[in-house]
Amino acid sequence: MPVRVLALNGAVLRGSPVLPPGLRVRHLCLTGRRPSQVSFTGVPEVRSVILSWLPNGNEMATLAELPQLHRLVLWQVTPHTPAPDLPGVEVTVVHSMSQQAAAG
Repeated sequence: MPVRVLALNGAVLRGSPVLPPGLRVRHLCLTGRRPSQVSFTGVPEVRSVILSWLPNGNEMATLAELPQLHRLVLWQVTPHTPAPDLPGVEVTVVHSMSQQAAAG
């Protein structure tokens, strides 16, 4: 039986940036401190991902290979963070209000 939602602080993955293989989760939320890199190949059934950072090229490549992914949210990222191009996936960028206030 799949887990509906899994929320982790990115610092949890610092020693092992690979999510456990065969992790059956539909909605994945990784926030807080950004690990060096995350491989999303261990979550083939994920439908939505929330990140508090802009995925790098390797992370985007593994996200693009997820057959059921339909939504990516970049949550409280720095102002002017662009929406990455991920064909077939709805991408939403929510900028950090505290960083916007400091910059403005």
